Amino acid sequence: MNKLKFQLVYVVSLLILVSIAYLVYLSYKNFQKYSIWINHSENVRAEIENLNRVPIELSREIIRAALTGDQLDTMAVQRIKNSIPGIYHKLDSLVADDKPQMEKLEEIRVVLADYIHEANVLMQLMLRTDKITRPIINQVRGQEKLVDEINEKMNAMKHDENTLLKTGWPKDKNRSYGHPSRC
Repeated sequence: MNKLKFQLVYVVSLLILVSIAYLVYLSYKNFQKYSIWINHSENVRAEIENLNRVPIELSREIIRAALTGDQLDTMAVQRIKNSIPGIYHKLDSLVADDKPQMEKLEEIRVVLADYIHEANVLMQLMLRTDKITRPIINQVRGQEKLVDEINEKMNAMKHDENTLLKTGWPKDKNRSYGHPSRC
């Protein structure tokens, strides 16, 4: 009987240890899955912030030149414009498997393209004149509305990323690598 008790204690202890090891394994897998979610969302939000800086920096340069009467810093303007394709490329790859986010990114693209076009027109007007005129001031004000619209759309996209983090990714089997449903 004593040997049977010993074997029973041994088997129960072994089962407890195996159960603990399995729970640790599951916890580690969940940790990996959530780390991927968090990392992905942080990358998306960082690229949205980078894209958000484009109209802000461009507006700052236009307003600086308009208020001071100095020439536009065309090198700074070109640097700002040249950053856009790289940011779009990163965002496209990050949200390619998320249709609502891709739609929001397309809306941002349209509004930002309108903004860049308006900024180009305004900058050409500013380069052709020596003094600040009423049309230039009105166009600068019009630019502020476009910047607000861009910010609103980018904030909606960031909000969606935060919501995905809180609620988890949809159970879509067609998601690409980088999303937890593939882990």
